[in-house]
Amino acid sequence: MTRGSISAVAMLALLLAGAAFAQSPPKAPAPKELARNFDGVWTNATLTQLERSGAYSQLVVPKERADAVQKATKARQDAANGASDLSKGAFKDQDATAGYNSFWIDNGDGLMRVRGEARSSFITSPADGKMPFRNRAKSLALMIRDRSDSKLAIPFGPFLAIGALIALFWGDRIVAWYMVSAGFAPG
Repeated sequence: MTRGSISAVAMLALLLAGAAFAQSPPKAPAPKELARNFDGVWTNATLTQLERSGAYSQLVVPKERADAVQKATKARQDAANGASDLSKGAFKDQDATAGYNSFWIDNGDGLMRVRGEARSSFITSPADGKMPFRNRAKSLALMIRDRSDSKLAIPFGPFLAIGALIALFWGDRIVAWYMVSAGFAPG
């Protein structure tokens, strides 16, 4: 780039910057216009699992069933937190991978609630509450075959990996080509 073209680009940037700064700042929406409400308490202490188990057929768990789950959990916790029988001696852990660290984990005492409704899974879409696209080949085939279904989740990871490989192997050549074709570098 010549000194003259650099100066021209700098002058153009200064002229355009003035117009950008002359604009009035955007107005903040009034509180009643805000569509989302993030009030409340968030916790991950819940019996709700990521995927819906076979015990539940729908996303929203009926109140009676949610109350029964909470009552059974409370009874289990009370039994576990009861007084130890010291006459039996020290606890002998037969399975070293289970139980010891459960003291540090809060599993909650009920199902996750959203707007007062108990939920059977964290996953809400697709309707079966299962993780979509466990088979990567199937997910890519579905994306290529049918792009009209906007409810399909698009796995972004493969695209990032392909982009990283292109940048690794051909990045310098692509940048050099762009600089020449845009007139920023001599051909």
